[in-house]
Amino acid sequence: MSQAGRQRLHRAWAACLALFVLLVLLTLLTRGQAQAQVGAELVHGADSLFVTPDVAIVWAVLKHPAGDNATVWLRIVNRTRKFSHVSVDGVDPFSNKRVAIEPGRALADEVALPSERDTFSISPAREVHFYRTESDWRAARPLLTIYYLGVPDTTPEFATRAAMDQYLSAVRLVPGAGQARP
Repeated sequence: MSQAGRQRLHRAWAACLALFVLLVLLTLLTRGQAQAQVGAELVHGADSLFVTPDVAIVWAVLKHPAGDNATVWLRIVNRTRKFSHVSVDGVDPFSNKRVAIEPGRALADEVALPSERDTFSISPAREVHFYRTESDWRAARPLLTIYYLGVPDTTPEFATRAAMDQYLSAVRLVPGAGQARP
């Protein structure tokens, strides 16, 4: 390889490395700013069953009979009734653009929230925000945010609503379980 070719290759690698470092720093900065702005504890949900002593989130997918359409369901359980309200945002991880999937609702014992699977192509990440009081919800000050980078790989899919509802109601909410167990 000629000297000029090696220099071009070296500059290309340096540019790629600089771009990678810039993207990592930008990601860390925007995550830090988002957490600082809302002051919430930020926890990665990861699996289709997420359980803490206070809350639980169970994912399920209901496939539509025709085509590839499906609805993604979240069962959100307020185990200790510590929280009064919940909201869900869809987030594009590259632009950090947010879409209110569920702008907010009162949370007594539990709530089931649907969203079409197609919405995950536009806003693949989900943030579930838990608020201690209605005034915290109105001021967008969650106490806890559980985030997912997409529909968890472990999320079960169902062909009928009855089968999905049976699963969502029967799954054992055991802290630290990590996997859904009916």
